[in-house]
Amino acid sequence: MTYLRLKGVVLSMLFFTSAAPLLGTLRSASTPVSGGGTLNYSVTSSPQTANCQEGSYRYTNFTYSGFSYVDSSGAASGTSDSIVVNTVGEEPVPEGCFPPPPSNFPFQYSLSLPNSAGLLFEIDNPGSNGSAALGTLIDPQYKVLSILYATPGNFSSDGFTNSTTNGTVTTIENDFTQGTSVTNGGGTPFISASLTLGTSTTSGNSAAFTEQISEATSISNASNSSGPNTVNHSQDLFLIWLNPEISALPVNADGSGGYTYSVQTPYQNGSIQPASIIEVTAETMQSQNGVTNIPLSILQRQYDAKTGQYDLPGLASICADQSQYVYNCSSGGQCGCVPGDFAGVLAIDPLVNTNTATSPMAFDTSGAAACMAPTTSNSCRYVPVLSSNGGGIQQYQPLSGPQCSGCNRPSNGYTQTDSTSTTETLIESATESISFSVKIGPPIFNSTHTTTMSWTDRESTGTINGTSNQMQYNLSSGTVGCYQDVLVYEDTVFHTFVTQQAPGNNSCP
Repeated sequence: MTYLRLKGVVLSMLFFTSAAPLLGTLRSASTPVSGGGTLNYSVTSSPQTANCQEGSYRYTNFTYSGFSYVDSSGAASGTSDSIVVNTVGEEPVPEGCFPPPPSNFPFQYSLSLPNSAGLLFEIDNPGSNGSAALGTLIDPQYKVLSILYATPGNFSSDGFTNSTTNGTVTTIENDFTQGTSVTNGGGTPFISASLTLGTSTTSGNSAAFTEQISEATSISNASNSSGPNTVNHSQDLFLIWLNPEISALPVNADGSGGYTYSVQTPYQNGSIQPASIIEVTAETMQSQNGVTNIPLSILQRQYDAKTGQYDLPGLASICADQSQYVYNCSSGGQCGCVPGDFAGVLAIDPLVNTNTATSPMAFDTSGAAACMAPTTSNSCRYVPVLSSNGGGIQQYQPLSGPQCSGCNRPSNGYTQTDSTSTTETLIESATESISFSVKIGPPIFNSTHTTTMSWTDRESTGTINGTSNQMQYNLSSGTVGCYQDVLVYEDTVFHTFVTQQAPGNNSCP
């Protein structure tokens, strides 16, 4: 059986010496749910008397309880939680008596099923039957969380730290018929095997959320020690979230006012799933003689430590051909995946397939000159990280190798942040258009967006919600005599950093 639970209960506090409840009345009520199904419940009317210092005061409370939602298929779910609504009489309040404040109407309560489909219950008048509207659960195929760009130096690496860092600032409301706000997905971080993923409402924008990555020191992108020192962006590492879910709850029971969205992971067998987040390089997703070369362990279903089963989605879950997507799919067949299935993912990284001499700022719509110190009117996917706020000098770090054959290999380890960047929200955004499915509830997309939706990731520099972004770097080369400066840029969408060898120095081939 599925159980319905209450997100929040609103109670009034009473301040008096004693209260004597009088005989109440109980009645059953039922209301059709907009979006499908019926909500059944009981309403108890209870006259109350507050014995105050200067006399008594009478009021009434109404208790709504025993909620049972019956969906269109006849499946029922219930809860024993109750909601108390107070109405205060017209008689004068004795001196020194503090009766409960009357409830404001319409009074709204958010009920939630274990699968997180929201149900809005609204009471228009004290004791009246309520009205209800069913929310919608939407399952997008995936969300690209971050890109760890490859570094110069064949013994170099970059990765996340234990500190919380912000990822993309994402809006989703533009893809819906009406949109209002985005809330934290239940306030609970989503734990994956390698990081903790949280979401928070973005300061100054009620229709956006910020993805926050923490406890992710295990995620890094290390160079191939047998390879060259030059940057190879086909080795850029993508972090892809494979089980995001959007819960859309109506603002009003009559469907007016749009929706409030929360981002979460799906419920499975009565509990919330861990986040299924995989790490995959650009090269394995690219076409190699017409096929991809993704490891089978990434394509297949992923292990869920909560259930002890391989029941979390793998990367093959986003591929068009699902006929081979089972746990024992063959590596030669790539679980039915083809290069075209990953074109949308790779398009998020414009540096893939560029040569080593190409500056990241070549992809700035507003041009390199404007993006050296961008303002809110600029479109700049990549910006230089400055040595000081407003200083105009770009940060750089040394990359070096051993000074002789057999000499020790230097290693430059440091933490890179954007704390010196002026905080600005820029005008451009990156868009991921992906397929989705409606799991529960009425469709709420525009008629022109019935099969695909978009995550819209805003460009911004500097701190988000008061938090600067940071990564851990280690620059090192095994080439004797290698010594050159490495310039530092920030990706304004994912808030990770791009490093590029300064031109004119060929000591680190």
